[in-house]
Amino acid sequence: KSRGTSVGSATVVQSGDILGTVAFAGADGTDLSTSAVQLVAEVDGTPGSNDMPGRFLIKTCADGSDSTTERLRIDSSGRLLIGHTSVGSKAAAAPLQIQTASSGAFALNIRNRSSNDYGFITFTDNDADEDLVQIGIQRTAANTGDLFFYTNGGNASSTEKLRLNSSGHMGLGVTPNANWPTNADFKAFQLGTGACVFGRGSGDEDRGGIAVNYYHT
Repeated sequence: KSRGTSVGSATVVQSGDILGTVAFAGADGTDLSTSAVQLVAEVDGTPGSNDMPGRFLIKTCADGSDSTTERLRIDSSGRLLIGHTSVGSKAAAAPLQIQTASSGAFALNIRNRSSNDYGFITFTDNDADEDLVQIGIQRTAANTGDLFFYTNGGNASSTEKLRLNSSGHMGLGVTPNANWPTNADFKAFQLGTGACVFGRGSGDEDRGGIAVNYYHT
């Protein structure tokens, strides 16, 4: 593919130019010109000398239609976009993004932050400036990890609201206290910094309790 008009010219292509298409068509009773599926290669960025960013598209034709619509895209950064064609600022680093056709529908992004041993599934919306909800994991040691939930109350970013640590202790609005026993049969549920429900079951040693911190001024 070249933008040149003469044989052998190497006029540089531009972002969005189609480099090639493989089309699959079938007889529809009238002709063979309507594609059911198309595989398309396009330029995805600004080319330069020995530099050709590309993207790969899969298009399908809906029932009752005579034209194809893009369903899946792998862009030049290696991101897989399903159901949409562009990456918003909220999820620029997400390698997998899924969005329904409605412009206001929720999207699902899956991404990781290897430098901090985090992984996230995030839910966002076209009308939102930030992620609305995040479900994440954090590697806390070589073979242990925590599960946590973030929500956004209208702020610049979502904040952690619930965490289940590798020992099975849970914290609502707080990280479970690191001093809780790690016995397999002991579990604690902390409610902020003011209360906790805990219990242990082991034969004749079944027991439980409620602890409350009372502050008075």
